[in-house]
Amino acid sequence: MKRRVMKLLASCAMFLCIHSWAAESTSSIMISGAYARETVPGQEVGAVYMTIENKGDQPERLVRASSPIADDVMLHSTRMAQGMSSMQHMPTIEIPAHGKVELKPGSYHLMLDNLHQPLKAGDSIAVNLDFRHAGTMHLQVPVKALMTMDENTGHDGMNMMMH
Repeated sequence: MKRRVMKLLASCAMFLCIHSWAAESTSSIMISGAYARETVPGQEVGAVYMTIENKGDQPERLVRASSPIADDVMLHSTRMAQGMSSMQHMPTIEIPAHGKVELKPGSYHLMLDNLHQPLKAGDSIAVNLDFRHAGTMHLQVPVKALMTMDENTGHDGMNMMMH
């Protein structure tokens, strides 16, 4: 009987250690300002932007993203070279310990490829982010309009909506 109690206590202790590690590593990643840009009918690609903050002591990597709204979600970076803008597929995006990475227009972003339907302002889309240590995070990302009132000038125009 004593052996069973000891095995049960050891199993419980191991479960609590694993559970507390998972909760700590998941809570070290914070997502803010996430949004997708609306698309026009017939557009087959879209983009998702956000800020990913790592409050942990170890670097973290975004290794994959997915969404039921698209056939594929790729990690991308936009680069300027010789006055030309080009997108580059990134295998991962590193988030430094106690640092953050902004996914924003003209920089890192999630590229939604082969959209199943247009992204409409006011809707939200499901996006899953897979991190090397923190695991999977499930987000509901709002879709924002391409054309908004420019808060600084009062003119209609493209607002990059960097939050």
